[in-house]
Amino acid sequence: MIVGIEAQETIDYLIPLRNMEYDVGEYRKQAAKIRQEVKKNPKGLEAGEYMYGFRKDSKLYPVTTFILYISRNLTN
Repeated sequence: MIVGIEAQETIDYLIPLRNMEYDVGEYRKQAAKIRQEVKKNPKGLEAGEYMYGFRKDSKLYPVTTFILYISRNLTN
């Protein structure tokens, strides 16, 4: 499992989008690495495995990002 942690003092109303971008970026890196490994050894691949560069047993590690918002304004 891959965990990202970020602390924030100001409100970012687009944080859900930024969070998704972090996660997608990590999944893309994992997928690219798997595709490289599959291309190095294409023996015994089924058509779909060859076409998409993923074997049936290829795995992506789960990615979770936590955002910790700390407000310094105690009056809100």
